[in-house]
Amino acid sequence: MKTGILGSFSRKLVLQSALAGLLFHTAVSGGATIVTQISAGFNHSLFIESDGSLWGMGNNISGQLGDGTTAQEQDFPVLIVASNVMAASAGISHSCFVTSNQVLWGMGANSSGQLALGALYSTNIPIPLASNVVAVSCGGQHTLFVKSDGSLWGMGDNTEGQLGTGNYTSSTNMPVEILASNVVSVSAGNVTSLFLKSDGSLWSMGYNGGGQLGIGSTILKTNTPQEVQSGATFAFSCGEGSHCLFVVLPGIGRMSAMGSDFFGQLGDGKSGTNSYSSEFIVPTDVSAVAAGGDHSAFIKTDGSLWAMGRNEWGQLGNCTGIGTNRPVQVLSSGVVAVSAGGNFNLFIKSDGTLWGMGADDIGQLGIGRTGDLSCVPIRIIPPLAVEITSTTAAQTNLLLHGTNDFAPGVFHVLMSTNLATPFNQWTPFSTNVAGSPSFNIIVTNGVDLNSAAQRFFRLQLFQIN
Repeated sequence: MKTGILGSFSRKLVLQSALAGLLFHTAVSGGATIVTQISAGFNHSLFIESDGSLWGMGNNISGQLGDGTTAQEQDFPVLIVASNVMAASAGISHSCFVTSNQVLWGMGANSSGQLALGALYSTNIPIPLASNVVAVSCGGQHTLFVKSDGSLWGMGDNTEGQLGTGNYTSSTNMPVEILASNVVSVSAGNVTSLFLKSDGSLWSMGYNGGGQLGIGSTILKTNTPQEVQSGATFAFSCGEGSHCLFVVLPGIGRMSAMGSDFFGQLGDGKSGTNSYSSEFIVPTDVSAVAAGGDHSAFIKTDGSLWAMGRNEWGQLGNCTGIGTNRPVQVLSSGVVAVSAGGNFNLFIKSDGTLWGMGADDIGQLGIGRTGDLSCVPIRIIPPLAVEITSTTAAQTNLLLHGTNDFAPGVFHVLMSTNLATPFNQWTPFSTNVAGSPSFNIIVTNGVDLNSAAQRFFRLQLFQIN
């Protein structure tokens, strides 16, 4: 029986499998699977493998996974394009990717012209949108991209000035040029946009209700680009909510944040306030940042992963359900890339494995557990190979015997007395180390399983190095 186990304890033990479908991806990929790029949208995800194939999972009601369907969700990774994909971006309900010949493709919602198809219809298959494209970012209902000549382009909703065109007219029929040259990368938030110039300066435009433009002004919005940082910027991210992060000084790695801090997502120790000017959060050693819905994540140069902000879905990688206004360490080493979604995170480790934590209520983690979450980091690609071979319920102990494909690892246990209670409200109460290739662990409940009222347990397995 595979991991992702739900146990109901009254007079007898019942176990249900939840992850068997993950074996499909390993079979179709063939051999070693190396994930090279990730993009976490609001509640869907995209990732690219070393062979140039593009995969997606999660919400697909607008066709944003581009798999030819509009299934409400895809709980396991589905193949979108088999090869030659070099970059991808997941927005709220649309997606874009760039192929090796620099063609920009898009799929999903187009209600505001974010795909610039001419007519406001959605598509569940990739449609070519532009040529000579080298970078793209999908926001709420707008899209930004950079061409090989350094020009910046946008399409879709512009009611908050997020296209930076000097007006508030949306671009629904075709992409509109914003700047003619010197742009190298972009990050589109919900209704806010950031872009980086070749001189290292960082610029913003769009909605500023939470201060996410970082320009030191309480102006509600602006339709022209405003300078945030004069130079030396090398990493930045605009979230699905109302905050943004950036890193300056290559080799030093000073991280700054701006915008809404209601849930502590800026990591400045305050919470409940807005920051209209960028403020220093981490003085050194930050190499990558990711702004999500109401949470943030970043990587340090030692490969450690950190997070702050909202946490009721486990998006900070722990099962307390309690957010924090200071960065907390999730993993101590080995992380090379991170992307923050609405209420979840994806990250890649140095061995090319794909991991996630947080909400999986619509399949955005791709681990096959509809309506679920993972409040600890869980390996997505390749899926964990775990077999529970026998179980015994005796007094206050649950004995588990089985095999797994890594060492060391941990069984994390969540408990509830009501099966209908959402998993993010279950109580964590025990962890047990499991070795490889076989394990024998004891979960101590503290309540006599033979006489207690019905109780439910969720066992999550995760790798700790």
